[in-house]
Amino acid sequence: MGKRILFLSSADPLHGPGRLMLDTYEVMKRGGYEVDFYTQYTVPGHPELRALCGDGPDLRTRIRNYLFTRLQKPAYYFFYGREERPPVPVKRILKQLEGPYDLIYIGFWQGLLSFETVARIQERFQAPVVLSTVDLAVMTGGCHYPHDCTRYKQQCGRCPGLKCPVFDVFTRHNLQYRAAFYDRVKPVILCNSFGAGLFGESPLLRGREIVKVFPPIDEQLFCPKDKASLRERFGIPASREFVLLAGAQNFQDDRKGGRYLLAALNAFYEGLSEAERERILLLCVGNMAPEMAQAIRLDYRAMGYVALDVLADLYALSDVFLSPSVEDGGPLMVNQALSCGTPVVSFQVGTALDVVDGKGTGYCARLRDAEDFAEGIRRHFRMTAGQRAAQSERCRDMALATTSYEACIRSLDRLLKTVK
Repeated sequence: MGKRILFLSSADPLHGPGRLMLDTYEVMKRGGYEVDFYTQYTVPGHPELRALCGDGPDLRTRIRNYLFTRLQKPAYYFFYGREERPPVPVKRILKQLEGPYDLIYIGFWQGLLSFETVARIQERFQAPVVLSTVDLAVMTGGCHYPHDCTRYKQQCGRCPGLKCPVFDVFTRHNLQYRAAFYDRVKPVILCNSFGAGLFGESPLLRGREIVKVFPPIDEQLFCPKDKASLRERFGIPASREFVLLAGAQNFQDDRKGGRYLLAALNAFYEGLSEAERERILLLCVGNMAPEMAQAIRLDYRAMGYVALDVLADLYALSDVFLSPSVEDGGPLMVNQALSCGTPVVSFQVGTALDVVDGKGTGYCARLRDAEDFAEGIRRHFRMTAGQRAAQSERCRDMALATTSYEACIRSLDRLLKTVK
């Protein structure tokens, strides 16, 4: 196999989940591969990342996206309707791709691609396709998380995620289209154990080529640091001996488990003496509703959204990272925390199944069981200094073995030797 890769990803590679694809790009380059990275919009300061749609969405795109969003019920996400009508016309994308390519790697595609786009690109370059999944859209008729709905097992239609039944016919059509796409294109699907388990139960993906991988994390940015000096810099008094860090892009999103986090924190609080409560500080990163913030009984600070270097420092100064997601392909924050040597308390979901559950790197609570989540916090609070130091080393070792650039280069090399 050659070494020229076409990499397509629509998410902003400098912020949020989009950073995953920038790290993947870095892994490919360090592995000796020639990579053309195309993203949706111009990335300031990164001329090597090629923009397919200029500096931002035009008025027509904004109006279309707004109207389509209005058709959806809260908690569901659809980024386009019928596959044959992708967010950006296929011709506009094809005319900007140079080629030839030996591999087509698809990351995030919301607002940019549909399966129709990928099929046309594959037809042009006749190269194998790899779909890097971060959610469950590849097994449904359009939604990115089906929640309790299992209609994807019955060819979709009657979609609970849309306000008007007249429009839900596209979900059935899309599922049929995607089945034909998989038969024709035969993509390799990358995911973790959480995704592989669900994909294996999906009629659409049963028997398809699914490869389990770990996300790359910059282990030089996300690394252990001196806790005492960091806490002093962030103004955390020495009396606050036990620092919890809770993080999610948006705690108001039901998938991110904000209500379970609140219940767990307050259950943990109830079991503490007044002296113990005075030893604890909670830091919260991400968007939090005011009513949730007001209901937290522990002493806490709302940090809001922070830059990546600040986030890395917050992981490193904390004793435990709390990840309350209940339906999530990641979150990437779990892997970032471990790379900083910080143990994780999470539910049995997403990436935690691979790097936390039973690994000595934290605690995986029963799904949606807030009391069990609180038990995970208690166990870490009761640990001795020696136990915490040993666990921190296990966390870092786990990260270096799974998500470091070097580990991911080896994984990529193995993948490219098997892709046909």
